[in-house]
Amino acid sequence: MKPLEGITRIVAMRSAHQRINTAVMIALVAFILVLANLIARQFYFRIDASATGRYSLSKHGEAAARAVKSETTLYFFGSENSPEFGRARDLLESSRYANRNISYEMHDLDRSPVLAGELGVTGYNTLVAVSDGRRFSMSGSSEDAVTMLLVRASRRKMPAVGFLAGHGERAMDGRERSGYGFAAERLRSVGYELKAVDLSASGNIPPDVDLVVMAGPVSALFDQELAAIERYAASGGRLLVMAEAPEPSRKVLSMFGVLISEQTVNDSVFAPGAGPSSPMITAYAENPVTAGIGSGAIFPSVHALAGEPGDERFRAVIATSGESWLDMDGNASREDGEKAASYAIAAAVVGDGGKPKAVLFGDADFASNAYIVNEANAGMFLNAVEWLSYGEASALASPSSQGRAFVPMFVTDDQARIVRTFGAIGIPAVIALAGFAVWFRRRGL
Repeated sequence: MKPLEGITRIVAMRSAHQRINTAVMIALVAFILVLANLIARQFYFRIDASATGRYSLSKHGEAAARAVKSETTLYFFGSENSPEFGRARDLLESSRYANRNISYEMHDLDRSPVLAGELGVTGYNTLVAVSDGRRFSMSGSSEDAVTMLLVRASRRKMPAVGFLAGHGERAMDGRERSGYGFAAERLRSVGYELKAVDLSASGNIPPDVDLVVMAGPVSALFDQELAAIERYAASGGRLLVMAEAPEPSRKVLSMFGVLISEQTVNDSVFAPGAGPSSPMITAYAENPVTAGIGSGAIFPSVHALAGEPGDERFRAVIATSGESWLDMDGNASREDGEKAASYAIAAAVVGDGGKPKAVLFGDADFASNAYIVNEANAGMFLNAVEWLSYGEASALASPSSQGRAFVPMFVTDDQARIVRTFGAIGIPAVIALAGFAVWFRRRGL
């Protein structure tokens, strides 16, 4: 019996060791898995294999997300079963992936009425950003909305923009086709403060105005008004000038050494249904005003701009095609003596270090309600304001319109029949063959 007891004791000890080893191995594997998850939570990566880049931000959206320097929480309130809810989740997750300072929460508005009330949310599909005690909100679930909200949250102070009034300039809040109401809405949506400035009444540009916009005056400014603008520019103020008629804007442009043509520019590349008097710009030089803009900006009845010979401050930023001409006789067709050439229709005047002092357009219609619905026009207007305000290219210009083309996959009837047959017969057959192979292999052991 003693040998049997010894064997039993050895077996028991071996079994105990095996149990201990198993427990240790389980604990070690669990520790490794927990550690790997913690590391992956802090340092993870994503691969977007979708054809449309659905799970990735555009370069402008990513730039806006990376610009956030302090902890920012994004909230989305919507209906949990709606398509907008899922779309917003994808966008906010992409923003969080781009910058660890960003976190987000998704809420069904009907289930979170208390939090919605605290954040001032009253409607579905509302985004809210909270950063450093400041709160910003915006309606929508698109990348444009998320990008604009992040831009607002990342900036300490938004500039004040003054629109000149008193000489027939485009109305800042005008809703007519020639008005600038839509442009004003775009600026307010990202936090700009807008105010009308009537120099005939005040005689000076208010000191809290960071940027002055002169949009298509129809009569020339008075000498005291020109003096006020000159003082403002000399003290570091910046101007966005959009000239509709040459004469009312000529003296302001001359402050920056810029000349404007009497004739409008016609182009053989023009907006469909409009004619040569509405050039359409399909290629741009690389600069902050055109950064991120798709082709197709339209400039109806635009005038050419030119700098004085040898003036290095003048930079052409937008030009017509090489098949454009100055319309000398107003008949919209190129006659003998009307030379085909490329003409600058927008320019920047820069100071030390290349910082812009003024951005000048030979047209005011391009940013009016009638044309700013064209994303290329809206992007150029926003870019010009952003560059003058911050000295850099904008993160706001049509962020979601770039690189988002959907590429559908079409299949023929025969291909569809093969797919259906493989799903109904092929997959079960593969599984059956795999099972038979395993059975046959074990049978031979």
